[in-house]
Amino acid sequence: MKRTRVLSTLLLMLLVFANDIMAQNPQGVNVVFIGNSITYGACLSDRENSAPPAVVKRVLEQKGVGEVNVSNLGRSGSTTVDWLPSTGTLFNKVVDVADKYVQDNRPLIFSVSLGTNDSAIEGPNGSPLTAEMYGKNLYTIVDTLMKRYPKSSVIVNYPIWYSSNTYNSARYLVEGQKRLFGYNAEIADLVWKKNRAKDRGRIYEGNKAVWELFKNHEEWYVRENGQAGVFLLHPNERGASELGKIWAESIYDVWRHESPEVVTLKSGSQILIYKPVSGKAKKGIVVCPGGGYTFLATDHEGTRLAHWFSKNDIAAVVLLYRMPKGDCKVPLTDAAEAIEYMRKHSDELGGYEQVGIMGSSAGGHLASTAATHLTGKKGVDFHILLYPVITMELGVTHKGSHDNLLGNNPTAELERQYSNELRVTEETSRAFIFLASDDKTVPAENSMRYVNALLKCKVPCTLHMYPTGGHGWGWSDGYFYKKQWTSELLRWLEQF
Repeated sequence: MKRTRVLSTLLLMLLVFANDIMAQNPQGVNVVFIGNSITYGACLSDRENSAPPAVVKRVLEQKGVGEVNVSNLGRSGSTTVDWLPSTGTLFNKVVDVADKYVQDNRPLIFSVSLGTNDSAIEGPNGSPLTAEMYGKNLYTIVDTLMKRYPKSSVIVNYPIWYSSNTYNSARYLVEGQKRLFGYNAEIADLVWKKNRAKDRGRIYEGNKAVWELFKNHEEWYVRENGQAGVFLLHPNERGASELGKIWAESIYDVWRHESPEVVTLKSGSQILIYKPVSGKAKKGIVVCPGGGYTFLATDHEGTRLAHWFSKNDIAAVVLLYRMPKGDCKVPLTDAAEAIEYMRKHSDELGGYEQVGIMGSSAGGHLASTAATHLTGKKGVDFHILLYPVITMELGVTHKGSHDNLLGNNPTAELERQYSNELRVTEETSRAFIFLASDDKTVPAENSMRYVNALLKCKVPCTLHMYPTGGHGWGWSDGYFYKKQWTSELLRWLEQF
C-alpha cells in the first residue's frame, strides 16, 4: 500500500509538471486582424484564401508554429474613427472574437493595419485625419486592447504606398499620399510610448520598409479605373501574398519572443530558451535578470535581451533563478546548472563553442559571481554586466541585494566571499561592462572596482559608462544610448 501511494504521488507530480510545461509552451497562436479593405482582401477573386491574413496562416503553419487561428476583421473604407471602442461597432467585433480566443492557452496577437482611409481628402468617416488625430485614435484602440487583454501582444503595421492619382468613391491624390506617409512617425511614437509603460501589455511595430517596397513594385497592385486615371491602391494576389509574408514574419517574431521553450533544471529553477533565428549560433549566453534578489525583471532585463540575441545568431536562455531566502548559495547553484545545460546542449541550440553569462543589476552580481566562483568547464568563456552590483561592502553595495542575498547581519567573511572584485584572478573570463554614471541605485564604484580588479589581473575588459540613464533601463527603447550600447556589445562579441 505504501509503495502504491508513493507511485501515485510520483505520477501526480509528473502530471502536474507536464501540465505546467504545456501551459508555458502553448502550441499555436490566435491572431486577430484589424484593418481596412487591404486587410479584407478587396479586389481579390478568392479573398478567403488570398487575403493577407490567409497568407499569414499558411506561412506560420509552415514555420512550425502549430495550429494558427486567424480572424480577418478587415472592413473596406474603415478608418481609426470607425474602430474606436466608443463607437460600439467594429471594435465590438474584435471583443467577440478575442474573448473566445483567450479561452484557450495559445498566445493572442492583434495585428493592426489602419491609416489608408484616414488619409483621404474626403469620403471615409472622419477623413482627413491629421497625423496628431490619427495617432490619438490609434493610441486609444491599442490602449484599450492592452487593458482588456493584458497577456496579449499588439503589432501596429505601417501602411503601404498608394499612387498619387488614387480617386475612387473617395478622393486621396497627392495630399492624401503625403498625409499617409506622415502617419509613420505616429506609429513609431506610439510603440515607443507604450513600451515605456511597464504595466501595459506588449506592443511591437511592423516592418517599416513596406512603403518603399510596395512603391517599387507597381506590379503588385490591381490596376483600377478612377476619376483621375488608372490608380494603384489595392494589392493583387501577388501583392497580397507579399504583404501576408511580411505580416507573418512580424507575427512569427513576436510569437518566438512570447512563447519560448521552457526547461526545468534539476534544482527546480527554469530557463527560457531562445534559439538563433538562423539555426546556427556564434555563441551561447545565459541571461540573468535583475530584481535585488527578491524578484525577477524578466521582461526588459531577460526575454527582450534573449530575443534580440537570437536574432543576431546567438543562442540565449533566460535563467529564472530562485531567490536566496536565507541560502546565498541558491542563485549560484541555478546559474551553474544553466551554464552546464548550455554546454551539454550546444548541438541542438546552434552549435556554439563558447558559453557566456550576462546579468543586470543583482543579476549582474549573479553573473559576476558565476564568472569568479566557477572555474574550468563549469565556468564561462566571457561575461557581460549591465549596471551590476559587484561588492557586498556596505556603503558601496546595493543594500537590498546585500540583505536579500546574505541576510541582515552577515559575517565579514561572507561579505568578502560575495564581493566579486575580490574574487577576480588571471583565470577570470573577459568582461564587457556598461552603466550610467548617474546611477543612484547601484553606485558606479561597483563597476569601477571590478574593472580595476580585472586590469590588475590582466583580464581583457571593456567598459562603457554613459552620462545619463540612471538604473534599470535594460532593453528600454526609450533609453537614449540604446543604439550605442547594443551595437558596441555586438561588435565586442564578434572579436573573439
